[in-house]
Amino acid sequence: MAYLDRQRFEQRPIRPQICNNSLVKDSPEMERIQKAVKQVGISVVLGYSERAGGSIYIAQVGVLL
Repeated sequence: MAYLDRQRFEQRPIRPQICNNSLVKDSPEMERIQKAVKQVGISVVLGYSERAGGSIYIAQVGVLL
């Protein structure tokens, strides 16, 4: 897969979909995931795309008991 610099990435039509599907770290969606994990009584390490300050990052969060 070819590397995409920021300018080329922002011009791609898929960017809005990626942004819309990326989680914000302290969002209601992330809180819902954390609550569900704790209710089930397990520990989870979750990899996800994070939206922060107009950028997209590959992130990881641990939800531990």
